Amino acid sequence: MQDAKFEDPKLTKIDKEDDEREEEMEAYEHAYNFRFEDPNAATITSHARNALAEETLRRKQDTRKLARERKLDRKEEEK
Repeated sequence: MQDAKFEDPKLTKIDKEDDEREEEMEAYEHAYNFRFEDPNAATITSHARNALAEETLRRKQDTRKLARERKLDRKEEEK
């Protein structure tokens, strides 16, 4: 008998997607397993804390400072 091979285009597409996903997973697993053998693995990347201190969007909270100044002003007025 003749070998009739039934190929469904949907299944072929799914198989291709599975193969691609499997290759991605293998690449990730390889990178994870050999992460300590990376030449830059011993280098720790760090960033300065005050790199953008003057460019932050936080508002300066001087409420305590202002309260102390007001208290001193009141004490001076009482004298």
